[in-house]
Amino acid sequence: MRVYAPDMTIVFDVDFGHTDPQLVIPYGGVIRVDGPGRRITVTY
Repeated sequence: MRVYAPDMTIVFDVDFGHTDPQLVIPYGGVIRVDGPGRRITVTY
């Protein structure tokens, strides 16, 4: 059995888009996911 990307960070249950509260992510923005730090940063 082969393992695909065992060090990959998986992100789930994040409220963005058409949810409440809303986080709008415009085109051209940058999102940084810090898995070990449990942080998501959005820069416009």
